[in-house]
Amino acid sequence: MPVHDWTKVDSSIFHAFHQGWSIEISVRLNRELPKDHYSLITKNSNIAPLRRIDDATAYQNKKNIVVVHRASDDRIMAIIELISPGNKTTSAGVKRLIEKVTGLIHEGIHVLLVDVLPGTAHAPESLHESIWHNMQPSSVEQGNDPKKPLKAVSYECSLASGCNAYIEDFAIGDAIPTMPLFLLPEHFLNTPLEETYNSAFAAMPLRWRTVIESDTPPAASPS
Repeated sequence: MPVHDWTKVDSSIFHAFHQGWSIEISVRLNRELPKDHYSLITKNSNIAPLRRIDDATAYQNKKNIVVVHRASDDRIMAIIELISPGNKTTSAGVKRLIEKVTGLIHEGIHVLLVDVLPGTAHAPESLHESIWHNMQPSSVEQGNDPKKPLKAVSYECSLASGCNAYIEDFAIGDAIPTMPLFLLPEHFLNTPLEETYNSAFAAMPLRWRTVIESDTPPAASPS
């Protein structure tokens, strides 16, 4: 199934899909991870302040994150960050995401970043470029296809030797590439992003699948 154009629906509909996709990934990982690792869903660490905030930011604060732990001590080894509209529609959202991912990498936590959303005024390029600008990378396999603006990036992190980034470009209408999720430097598990995306999309209500897969403008979504 090709990647869809999620600009056809508002943040609440993408949020519902995002939550289902993250759960599908976590369930699949728990079938395939080594026995000394496990995956759990947690909420985004950026808690919404008690004030009026826009819808995209509100959903960004509620979104799931897939976290892989080492069973012997429950240490966080890797995180999968599926980008949401709130990460890209405001300058504050972009800044929070960059600071979070950069902080995780500096702690030696491996990160898989998956962005299926088009660029915005606040993030016209992929978020990876901004993240990488704040790093002191040891090496990078860089993808720069202007016809494929969406990105999946695997960060392989080591406190001793720095960080490598492995990048796949894709576009709306393409399949999502299978990406490595590093558990240790040089040790990774292939993450079935395409299969889990398809499962999550198939579980969406027919009403919204029809809108997303057609050229019909969406009606008002539920509040």
